Amino acid sequence: MKKVAVAIVIIGSIALMVILNMMKDSGQGPGGFGFGFQKAQDVEARRVVKGTITSKIIVTGTVEAIEKKAVMAETSFRIDVVRVKEGDVVRKGDVLFVPDTASLEKELAGLERNLAAQSLQLEKLRSLQTSSSTTGLEIAVKLAEAALASAEKNHGKQAGELEKNQVLYDEGVIPLSELEAIKTRVEDAWEQVETARLNLERSKSELEKLRGTNHESTRSTGYDVEIQLKNIEGLEMSIENLKEGMADLASNAVAPIGGVVTDVFVGDGETAPLTTPLLRITNLEGLKVVADIREYDIKDVAVGQEVVITGDAIPADVSVRGKVSRISPVAVESMVNGRQVTAVAVELEVSEGQDQLKPGYTVDCEITTHAIEDAVMASYDVFREDKDNNKVVFVIGGEDIVEERVVKLGITADFDAQVREGLREGELVVVNPSLSLKAGDKVRITNGPLEEGE
Repeated sequence: MKKVAVAIVIIGSIALMVILNMMKDSGQGPGGFGFGFQKAQDVEARRVVKGTITSKIIVTGTVEAIEKKAVMAETSFRIDVVRVKEGDVVRKGDVLFVPDTASLEKELAGLERNLAAQSLQLEKLRSLQTSSSTTGLEIAVKLAEAALASAEKNHGKQAGELEKNQVLYDEGVIPLSELEAIKTRVEDAWEQVETARLNLERSKSELEKLRGTNHESTRSTGYDVEIQLKNIEGLEMSIENLKEGMADLASNAVAPIGGVVTDVFVGDGETAPLTTPLLRITNLEGLKVVADIREYDIKDVAVGQEVVITGDAIPADVSVRGKVSRISPVAVESMVNGRQVTAVAVELEVSEGQDQLKPGYTVDCEITTHAIEDAVMASYDVFREDKDNNKVVFVIGGEDIVEERVVKLGITADFDAQVREGLREGELVVVNPSLSLKAGDKVRITNGPLEEGE
């Protein structure tokens, strides 16, 4: 009997152990069905790792030449011969077309002949002005004044000699005949003075008379001279402008830059238009990509950021790269698919693989806006939002009990986010946590611990 009791105890213990093992395998635990154990939730888990995380935006852009020129005519003229065609490679200074300057040269020759004739007319007017002036009589008056002064000076000299010789005569030194001769010279000198005075008065009288007679004529001739000077000034200006225009034609006829002639809008014998280009030249050695970036994304874009360029015309195994070179200082509104969109124009300089691009291509541009090394990273599928809209994760701890933890995120990539606070490298987190999962729950990992990104 005693042996039977022992056997029963042993069999019962074995049965209890089997039941407990079955409950453990089924995931039941304390507080749940079967002797108070709680059932564990099946979850997938992932191990948190550190690595380099990059944040990127992708925009569509258009390839353009950095340097391109439209050759415009500054004045209307006839084109004799166009020297280039589309696709021609030209160097700076190469002749593009030959302007027909025959009419301009003929016009210039006519203006120069007219200028010569007007200059002769000016000389004629000046000659008339001189001949009708009082200059001659004014000179005659001055000569008469000089002659009177000379005569008076001579008379004074002779009178002085007479006084000296009178003393000598009184003293008996010289004879009377010599004294008389001196008196005669004094009388002759006085007559010369009188004659000079009369000449001066006559010259002054004639001068005043001429001044009164020719006043109106002289003034009229002076006006004619001024008018002629203005005419000549206008002709000289016209000649200068025409010569500058011919020089501009010569400068317009040569290539302003080196490159490829991409458009030719005129032909031989045509008249150059003033409002549209004659032709266009594009320098294909320097290309850029112009893209519009939404105002939401532009805050993360900066000059110098790396860009990867792809497109339908670019082979998949070819690398085309560049950098952000310019950000427009203004935003522009436009309609896209019926919606008003605000964007900022950005220029991207192509630094590698430029030979794969052509102006006018449409390309996709992947701009790396941020890159952080040795960052704690987690994929988006480990996050959930709590009632306060905080980002939370469920960290699997000892005995497979989960802890709900609020995290703060940094930059984001396509599939991952930087975790600035709340997680450490090596921790296990629940992937795609269900809404029913809460802190303190027991879980069973169904896929084993995986590192982030596997």
